[in-house]
This record gives sequence, structure tokens and C-alpha cells, in this order.
Amino acid sequence: MAGVSRALRVGDQLIRAMVEARREVDCQLAVAGDRPQYFAVARRIAAEVGLDANALHVLGWLEGDQLDIAFAACDVVATPSVYPDPFNLMNVRAMAHARPVVGTLLRRNSGDRRARRDRSYRRSMAAA
Repeated sequence: MAGVSRALRVGDQLIRAMVEARREVDCQLAVAGDRPQYFAVARRIAAEVGLDANALHVLGWLEGDQLDIAFAACDVVATPSVYPDPFNLMNVRAMAHARPVVGTLLRRNSGDRRARRDRSYRRSMAAA
């Protein structure tokens, strides 16, 4: 997970999802971003949900070569957000490093800013 940490809630959901994912596959989560205060929250949530401390890596803000090294080390890039940015720069950077991106899609005008699946979007993409 990388980028500007505008919203903590979706990152928290990703940490919780890691517990489930680790039941099926050996994986780790590296968190990069610009909000040091979130890192303590991430560690606390990881402990609360039973995510092994060795599975969460807090990297802080990365630029240039450091960011390139992080992309090279990962298999998938997650860019969770509740900010309505349909195609953020971190997605472009991940794809430039040939890494698949897992993002979030917001439903506009729903009054509910939680990230969720949008079935109409999936149908329209399948038809394209």
C-alpha cells in the first residue's frame, strides 16, 4: 500500500484483509506514505486483528530509487482510498514497474464514502 495517506479507514480494511489472505498464501504488507501518525494506528490494528508483526512493514515516505526498490520487491500494489481519484499517480507508477494494482472504486452520490464494489462498472468493463 503506498501513496498519500488521505484516508485511514480503507487502509485499515486492507490490514484486516491481510489476516485472511495469509491463511491462503504467504504474503506481507508494506505500507508507504506520508502520515507517520497512521503507522502507529496500523501497527495497533494489525495487533488487534492478529496480523503477525513480521507481516507488516512500515516504510514511510519513499521517493526515487527507494520507491523503485519497493516496487521491485512487491508482487501487487494496493492503493486503497476513499478520495475520489479514479486513477492516481501511484497506479501509473506501479504499472510502469509491471505490477498489478488493487484499488478502490467509489460510488458517487451514494452518501456512503466507504470503498465498495460497483457491479455496474464491472459489467461495463466486461462489455468493452
